[in-house]
Amino acid sequence: FGLINKYFVPQGEPAALSFLGYHEMAWTINRFAAIARRHNLVDACLSALNRIYQLPNIEIQDAFLKLREHAKVYFHLSAADLRTGIDVINSTNLNYFTNFQRAEFFTLKGRFFARMGMATEANAAFSTAVHVYDALPSGWSAWGDFCQRTFAKGDLGRRSPTTLQSWGVAAVVCYLQACSQYGELKSRKLLARVLWLLAQDNAAQSMATAFAQHSQSVPVEHWLQWIPQLLVALTCEEAMPVVPVLHRVAKTQPQALYYALRTCYLEIRQASAHAMHVRSAAAASATGGGPTGAAGAGAGAGAAAAAGASAAAAGAGAGGGAGAGGGAGGTSTAGTSGGAGSGAAATGSGADATSAEVATARE
Repeated sequence: FGLINKYFVPQGEPAALSFLGYHEMAWTINRFAAIARRHNLVDACLSALNRIYQLPNIEIQDAFLKLREHAKVYFHLSAADLRTGIDVINSTNLNYFTNFQRAEFFTLKGRFFARMGMATEANAAFSTAVHVYDALPSGWSAWGDFCQRTFAKGDLGRRSPTTLQSWGVAAVVCYLQACSQYGELKSRKLLARVLWLLAQDNAAQSMATAFAQHSQSVPVEHWLQWIPQLLVALTCEEAMPVVPVLHRVAKTQPQALYYALRTCYLEIRQASAHAMHVRSAAAASATGGGPTGAAGAGAGAGAAAAAGASAAAAGAGAGGGAGAGGGAGGTSTAGTSGGAGSGAAATGSGADATSAEVATARE
């Protein structure tokens, strides 16, 4: 970069090219400081950031990255160093930065306040961040994390004007706003927390109402990874807000929903059939006495069948006797027909009695 500066600066090139080497040096310093911070090399990070002031010219973007890294160094240190990070942000003149950059500073300040346990100040800082620049997904996500942790702990803070349920509603809204601006990969973790919050809703269904209002802004592709969880939610109390989401998925991505929906339907039908069988067995045990009642029903069915067979045999014998008694002249034919008819009628009545008894025993 020094060779680049030796060439461009004396040539009197436009400002965009005259300090090209210095801008690249500033970017390299900020990048090195960020990597050192992630490896917990605090001294290396701070010494690299101090070198950036030796450059004759730096852009606003480079100054923003330098101040942000300088503040982030103190975020993961001891509690006494958190105040130093806030002082770095407070001593910065934000008028030189864009709305996006100012929102980043307020988001970082809110994270510092949240870690220090100052719930009211943290909530105000996050609110200011999204008010300055509402298209900041990291700001919405950080605010959602703060609200979700407060809701999970049940700690309202010493001066918080909201209730515990309001923290959960705010977390749902913040996460959905972040998902509407994030990509699909970064939205997975946030949608998982949204589904968990819906399962923690109260009888007033306040979280479900907030979900129904703000879930329309989330792209359909973000929900494809959570189709099984959405289908399971149909059997729970959070079914009401989930149905519109599944409708959107069915309209735009029907193939992704079909197999999971079919599997869920078959499982529910099988579970319903099993539950009905268990209820029927319990009712039979309560009325018939369990296995003894079943044995008695079987014995009754056998007795009914034997009685039907005896009746059929008696009818057949009566028919035969009548036919033999009328053997002379034309009377024999009538006697035979009458006997056969009586036997058939007796057989039919015996069969009907048998069927009725068997049906009663089965019931």
